[in-house]
Amino acid sequence: MSARPQHMHDGGIVERRLRPIYDWLDNGVNKKALQEAEKVLKKSPTLQAARALKALALLRLGKKNEALSVLDVLAEEKPSDDTTLQAMTICYRESQQLNKVCALYEAAVKSEPNSEELHSHLFMSYVRVADYRAQQRAAMALYKLAPKNPYYFWAVMSIVLQAKSTEDVTKKGILLTLAQRMVDNFIAENKMEAEQEARLYIMILELQEKWEDILKFIEGPLYSQLVPGSTAQASIPYLKKLGHWRKLNLLCKELLWDNQDRWDYYMPYFESAFELMKGVDPNENCNSSVDDTEEKCHEFICELIESISSERTIRGPYLARLELKRLSKEPKDLYGGAMALCIQYLKFFAHKSCSVPDVRPYLSMIP
Repeated sequence: MSARPQHMHDGGIVERRLRPIYDWLDNGVNKKALQEAEKVLKKSPTLQAARALKALALLRLGKKNEALSVLDVLAEEKPSDDTTLQAMTICYRESQQLNKVCALYEAAVKSEPNSEELHSHLFMSYVRVADYRAQQRAAMALYKLAPKNPYYFWAVMSIVLQAKSTEDVTKKGILLTLAQRMVDNFIAENKMEAEQEARLYIMILELQEKWEDILKFIEGPLYSQLVPGSTAQASIPYLKKLGHWRKLNLLCKELLWDNQDRWDYYMPYFESAFELMKGVDPNENCNSSVDDTEEKCHEFICELIESISSERTIRGPYLARLELKRLSKEPKDLYGGAMALCIQYLKFFAHKSCSVPDVRPYLSMIP
């Protein structure tokens, strides 16, 4: 689809003249589009938008050299109206000359330095060619012109991309420190206002392996304000990174009481329990409600099963008993035989298509 004019020129006369060209281009009748462009240019030979559309029609007719000649002349005139720029951008994209789009908008921004729209298009042109350094400059110029959060975080993300693309460890560290400082300043000034901004900050800290800082941020009031209801779930991977197994165990138990079918809570729950059985995490205070033995795990899962209403049977706890048995180092018949546990599961779920893949990992426990 070709770009439509977004501004009115000469009381809409130009737009009405260009409309048939757009219609033919949109319908893939490029020869007719070229003819219409020629008609408009006979009346207005210097009209930049019509010349840009003529170049597009020529390009789609396979006349690349003629199209590029038209575009070269136009580029020298440094157009700044949106209609012409969009048509030329399409031409450069279709002819795989994305760097010329950057040059096009660089010239346009110089002509109209106070245009937020042109600055935004310039930033996007750098994105297409993955020029992260130029992206950063364009985003900061845009933020100075129109101080909006997305523009500021475009600059931050551009710095992060520079860090991820370099193999120089020192340079990477400097760039990530800069990105973190920029976001820290925003947090200090209470300007952060979107979930994506919080997630970008976490990404920056992850790249620096600052797990404690991430956990502190997630557990703070700002994160819960920006990403409501996800603090507990978001904490799980970082509690694992830090080896806070008791805290993780209690958190997963709390989450499972409200979400008995969430397998992504059972797995960290089991991991924390078995790490605690090894005597890991000795520095944290003992807590009687922590499940640090297999018996406690089995008792907890049975409590979950008992808490399920008769109107709604869910698979999670039944599969969790099988998973505990698979992980268990205790005598095989301590929690009942694998055959009995499988049969109990199938008693409720054999009619579901998920039953076979659910049980398959545990068949090896059956003699």
